[in-house]
Amino acid sequence: MKLSTIKFLQGLMLVASLSVSGLANAIIIYTDASSFQNDNVVTFVSTPSSGGNGSVAGSLTFTSGPSASVFFGNFTNLLQNELALSGVENFNVDIAGGAYAFGFDVTDPRSSSLPNGCNVSSCVDSVFSFSIFSGNALVGSFSFNPLFSDSVLTFVGVYSNTLFDRVEIRETAGTNDNEYFGNFQLSTVRQSVSEPGMLVFFSLSALALLNLRRKIKAFS
Repeated sequence: MKLSTIKFLQGLMLVASLSVSGLANAIIIYTDASSFQNDNVVTFVSTPSSGGNGSVAGSLTFTSGPSASVFFGNFTNLLQNELALSGVENFNVDIAGGAYAFGFDVTDPRSSSLPNGCNVSSCVDSVFSFSIFSGNALVGSFSFNPLFSDSVLTFVGVYSNTLFDRVEIRETAGTNDNEYFGNFQLSTVRQSVSEPGMLVFFSLSALALLNLRRKIKAFS
């Protein structure tokens, strides 16, 4: 009976350890700006009205990704001082001091006519990857597909329990037609939220231990 009890407790500790480890690396993906701002202590970043590769805005430094050139300006009526790219839409954001949450609005134009269009003869519904890093270590990554529209912005954001200091956006499906990015926001405050799954897990574990203790007493 003592050996079974020890094995049970060791198994319980292993599952708990794996569960906590999984939570430590968890990310939360946001597609609603209000939810992102309600859940996080958000700071909005004022981007420059002009500038190129290496442009700095607050704690953020914007650099060009592969086959792309970053520049800031006013190109669409939907945003102000937005980020645009020459070539495919690949860019990086380095965050001085790191962040737990980062998000922005993006417009993916459906028609070619300016000011809100994609500025080429045929617009493409683009898909992007959104990856966050702590140093060289990947914290998390996911894909997003902005609404293909000339008049509606799409919000995308992420929260991580792990502090991250770099964001990489890569266009995984699309061409050199224009998409625009703006309203950058971040949080340097870690969320303090309960984890329902873990609460249930530990509650069930406590009940199991209590039941096991009663059985042991019954045999003693």
